[in-house]
Amino acid sequence: AEVSYPSTGSGIELGWADSFKVPIIAACKKNSNPSNAISGLARQWIEYSTSEELVQKLSKALKKL
Repeated sequence: AEVSYPSTGSGIELGWADSFKVPIIAACKKNSNPSNAISGLARQWIEYSTSEELVQKLSKALKKL
């Protein structure tokens, strides 16, 4: 989930995913301020500066699942 900005809709969807034991990877742009509520749901966190960096880090994280 891209969580750089707080969003009620994303929070609801992440809550559903968590309730069904779907592993959650949270991605946020460097220097952003994501909601603290996500910290308890995310299995992994990715911090990125560019879309290329996001793709690279997300690919690595998905291989670990």
